Amino acid sequence: MDRPTSPTTVINTQEVNTDMFRDAASRAFLKLQQKLQKNTINAGDALLEFHNYSNHNNEEITELFCLAYFLLDRNKDRLNDVEPTTHEKLVHHLIETYSQKLY
Repeated sequence: MDRPTSPTTVINTQEVNTDMFRDAASRAFLKLQQKLQKNTINAGDALLEFHNYSNHNNEEITELFCLAYFLLDRNKDRLNDVEPTTHEKLVHHLIETYSQKLY
C-alpha cells in the first residue's frame, strides 16, 4: 500500500504536489462537513477539529492538516490585518502540532 507523502515532508522539501494536498483537504472537508452537519466549514472549525483530534490515524490527521492549512492560507490577508505575523504564527503552530500528532 502506498503511503501518502506527509505535508511536513512536502513543505520541507518544497516538492509541493498541489493535487495530493487539495485532495486530502477535500476529503477532510467532506468528513468535517458531515460530522458538524454544516454546509460551510471555516478555518476555526478545521483548526478546532485538528487540535482536538486524538485518534491514531496518520491519514486522517494529515487530511485535517491539509484542510486547516488550506483555510488558513485562504484567509492570510484577513489574519494579517489583525497583526502582520498572525498567519505565519498560526501556520508554524499548525506544523508543530501536526508533527507531534503523527504516529
